[in-house]
Amino acid sequence: LFNGCSSLVNPGDLSGISVVSASMFNACSSLVNITGLYNVTYVTYNAFSYCSKLQTVDLSSKCTYIGNQAFANCTALTSVGDLSGITKIDGGTLENCYQLTSVNLSNKCTYIGSFNNCIKLTSIGDTSGITEISNFALSKTIIESISFPAIIKMGNGVFEQCSKIKNVTIGANIISIGINCFINCPLLMYVIINAITPPTLGSNLAFGGS
Repeated sequence: LFNGCSSLVNPGDLSGISVVSASMFNACSSLVNITGLYNVTYVTYNAFSYCSKLQTVDLSSKCTYIGNQAFANCTALTSVGDLSGITKIDGGTLENCYQLTSVNLSNKCTYIGSFNNCIKLTSIGDTSGITEISNFALSKTIIESISFPAIIKMGNGVFEQCSKIKNVTIGANIISIGINCFINCPLLMYVIINAITPPTLGSNLAFGGS
């Protein structure tokens, strides 16, 4: 709808929208704040990607899904609103959001895609419901401690180059940990894996450089 409208500053009243469609605001590089998304339940792929000046978006707890690359490369983004209703954040959703420091996921969320290269991110909220983490989901963040009691599958490079991660706790249901999952984590002291049957490691480099 507004894809590539680099001069767009105010998109008007968005309170009637329930779905932010694919690439709706992609590369709208003059947008700073998006308000009125109170009734949005789905944010689809590339919805706000490359909105380089976008700082805040006011999603509400009605939102249950955020699609691939939806906020990717929103380098000024500090807040996406209330994510307590989210059940799935798809791959690459918030990657390269350099100013994002935290989000408030709840135990409803079962899958997280990518916060890759969110270099100021310290917390993602309640991780107790997450069963799968995709490749590079938390790579290059500055989270120090995190627990995944329900996790079943961890992708490749999940914590790659996390310079401040110190401890990770993984629940009893884990079956696989991907390649380079904890590579180059210089402060990592321990990973507690509560599984009775050891999970499959993607390679012997899962903990390389840590």
